[in-house]
Amino acid sequence: MINNKIILSAKNVSKTFIVDKQKFYALNKVNFDLKKGETLGIIGGNGAGKSTLLKILAEILTPNEGEITYEGKILSILEIGTGFHPDLSGYENIFFNSALLGMSKKEIEEKTSSIVEFSGIGQFIYEPLKNYSNGMYLRLALSVALHVDFSIILIDEVISVGDAEFRSKALKRLKAKVQEERSCILISHDMNTIAQTCHRTLILDKGKVISFGNTSDVMQEYLMLSGKKDLEQPSVIEGDKLSLLSIKPEKKSYYTDEEIKITVHYNLKQAEITNVIVKINYHGGPVLMDGLLLRLDYVAETKEAGHYETECIIPANLLNKGTYTIDVIIGKMDELFIETESYTKFSVKHREWEADKNWNSSGITYPLRPQCIWNTKAL
Repeated sequence: MINNKIILSAKNVSKTFIVDKQKFYALNKVNFDLKKGETLGIIGGNGAGKSTLLKILAEILTPNEGEITYEGKILSILEIGTGFHPDLSGYENIFFNSALLGMSKKEIEEKTSSIVEFSGIGQFIYEPLKNYSNGMYLRLALSVALHVDFSIILIDEVISVGDAEFRSKALKRLKAKVQEERSCILISHDMNTIAQTCHRTLILDKGKVISFGNTSDVMQEYLMLSGKKDLEQPSVIEGDKLSLLSIKPEKKSYYTDEEIKITVHYNLKQAEITNVIVKINYHGGPVLMDGLLLRLDYVAETKEAGHYETECIIPANLLNKGTYTIDVIIGKMDELFIETESYTKFSVKHREWEADKNWNSSGITYPLRPQCIWNTKAL
């Protein structure tokens, strides 16, 4: 739980490197703070300075200017499994790596069984690490790291290792640590992880802080700044059997209580059973998909070559405030014709009367907000 006490502060932090005999600013006067019990996200494109900043916080690099002050112990998970020995068993590496991360012998002995169970390695825990798959190696390394006590933990992408079940388990443990008034700084290109985990988020671009604040608001800004392809003018994407002419929302902006109409224009080059699926994304991840493929009355319709327009209407009172991107998948049951990536976008906003409503308790805006039916009765 956040208690507003500042546990880490960065003031005017700058870091330069010499590239081709010229000074290059990897970080340029970066300012931010971290509260006790808070998870802070750091996002930005490649080369924005994210990893450099975490290495400075971990005291791997020294800033050229500015200062960083903090309380307690910082644990950095920047390169997962650093210090693991390939000839030692997984079990032996738990002791070895835990000691490198600052755990006492007593702590290691108390936590070893929990680390083994959490990793899900099973009987392979007694096998040499060199026999592990990459996924097993990463699961064990992250399991060790998440059992170390810390005041502040620095994580660079590694929370995304393993399968979906293990990622969910790792995120759940990380959140539990934060609820114990530990703090976390997290770098990730997975916008869903940032949205689900971080209270506040900072955008870095070319070493400078572009935005810093509530995660939901900052991520909307990031999506607008991210340079995603937005084809307001028709632009053809050619496939062997189909040309995609355009994907257009009827408007650029909608209120939550309005239907959202999306029109797909395409040219079918030969007679095919053609299905169109519309995918709506939020913070880089899909939130809903629907298509002709799922509607039996359309599946059997063979279309002759020609120009077609397919319309999709999303019901009112379904999407929450935010910016969404639209993609389409066009093809048959057994053949893909065309699939787009962040083709175009639209935004949804609240009516004036509900603009100041608190639709959640964590500062994170969830993408779906259907108009549910409520009833209360005395029992």
